[in-house]
Amino acid sequence: VGTEADEDVLARRVESDQRAVQIMTIWVAKGLEFPIVCCPTLWSEAGRTVLYHAPDTGRRTFDVTGGKDWPDKATANERTERARVERMYENLRLAYVALTRARHQTILWWTRAQGSDATAAARLLFARTDGRIDHRAFTEPKVTLPADADALDVLQPLVDAGGDTISTTMHGRPRRSVDLWSSVEATAADTPLEVASLERSLDRSACRWSFTAVTSRAGATDDGQGLAGDADERVPGHIDLPRHGDAPEHDGDERAPLTVDAAGAAPFAALPAGAEIGTLVHSVLERLDFAAIDLDEEIDVVLAEEIAWRFVDLRPDRVDGATVGDGRALLHGGLSAAIHTPLGAAFGGIALRSLQRSDRIDEMPFEIRLAGSGAPATDRTIGALVVQHLSADDPMLPWANALAAGRFDVRLAGHLTGSIDLVARIGAGSGRHRFVVVDYKTNRLHRRGRLPDPGEYGRAAMAQAMSEHHYPLQALLYSVALHRYLRWRLPGYDPATHLGGAGYLFLRGMVGSGTPVHDGHPDGVFHWAIPPALVVELSDLLDGRIEAANGAGVPR
Repeated sequence: VGTEADEDVLARRVESDQRAVQIMTIWVAKGLEFPIVCCPTLWSEAGRTVLYHAPDTGRRTFDVTGGKDWPDKATANERTERARVERMYENLRLAYVALTRARHQTILWWTRAQGSDATAAARLLFARTDGRIDHRAFTEPKVTLPADADALDVLQPLVDAGGDTISTTMHGRPRRSVDLWSSVEATAADTPLEVASLERSLDRSACRWSFTAVTSRAGATDDGQGLAGDADERVPGHIDLPRHGDAPEHDGDERAPLTVDAAGAAPFAALPAGAEIGTLVHSVLERLDFAAIDLDEEIDVVLAEEIAWRFVDLRPDRVDGATVGDGRALLHGGLSAAIHTPLGAAFGGIALRSLQRSDRIDEMPFEIRLAGSGAPATDRTIGALVVQHLSADDPMLPWANALAAGRFDVRLAGHLTGSIDLVARIGAGSGRHRFVVVDYKTNRLHRRGRLPDPGEYGRAAMAQAMSEHHYPLQALLYSVALHRYLRWRLPGYDPATHLGGAGYLFLRGMVGSGTPVHDGHPDGVFHWAIPPALVVELSDLLDGRIEAANGAGVPR
């Protein structure tokens, strides 16, 4: 476990895997557990930048002078000291994470080096009196270190206090220098260099996969925000509804145009589509406390902070040459409406408003192994397995038939990475709670500049959008990631009890408590009841534990 606090944007939560050595930063290791953990670099000081929270504003501040005497030495010293104290406590928190990841054994290395007397490891090991933490020495800028020859004796009281749980070993310098190896059988003169030839074919199927990487094989795109590209491709057997998106206006369109009053009733309807607004909405929803006492104030604060550092064009649609309301106000209203929209029976009748922080994991990153135990899965075998488990009236069955016919022509080996927008725990107080994979979508399914017609965010329209963008595959892969996470972390985990399917929230159709409901399904809320047995078998298929689904290539 390293000591870097910088979060690697490519780092993902890695499933428990006892057959592999995993190297990661402490920052990424938060929340994980492993049988044995090695901490080889905690003796090294992490971070020397002057970075601190300003006392007057509370904002995280970086000293661009690098600790120079500006505007005077006293002020510079104050900044440096404040940064040192914050760095000390942050490194202690990171050390706590590193030293508590192991289930069976933690191995910690210590050596003396420049700056090691200011590290968290030095404080934990040597800021002690008779084996107990000495609070005065613990908070000093630097810890008094023992001589190397005395280190074991100084640590002995700590070892004694730990009973038989702690042991120490001294590794000294090599007793003699080591000679570099050199060949005595050949020289450059009698062994000329030549180009090596590779006489076997390499398996290049193993790589780092994602949902987007898979779907791009068919020219499909998923920016998570809208009907990207409005491609004319159709999934065989899909529900053939008219497509809207950003289609141009045409004569005879009798749809109700947007007005200021109408925009207030359906705030998201007038907002632009695209990657920028989609990313903004996802970032805001990740940070929002849905159960905040004053939700409007919460949205105001988070929205202001997110908009402050990114460029997002929130200008709403224009109708008859005039804009419909203020974009930021419409976004605020749209977020509030979505959070207050009842999610239907599949979610226990609750709205996002009812989800406490303890009942949600936001932007849960994952990385799972593919084909680790056998042959890689393909889109055909995945599709055949899905078809085998779905009922005849499942809205995703036509899409699954197309997948079983070889939609993407991929062999999935290596690793699968992704990030789940929200994992929601439903029914936490009932004793029969379940976990639902939730994905936010800002797709526009209605015509631009018009109010949505009835049904444009109904279940049939959402099923079409799901099929067109291959969201069922995303839901399946993310459900497998959740399944592997829960079977590792949740005592008594039972897929049949704890897996609650996937919910895709098309936010533009969620207009609050008055959201239309048809046959028990609220507009804008698409819940897919993925059979738990399908998730379990798909996990095994992706891992190579089963060769292929029964009946592969025989769509129903």
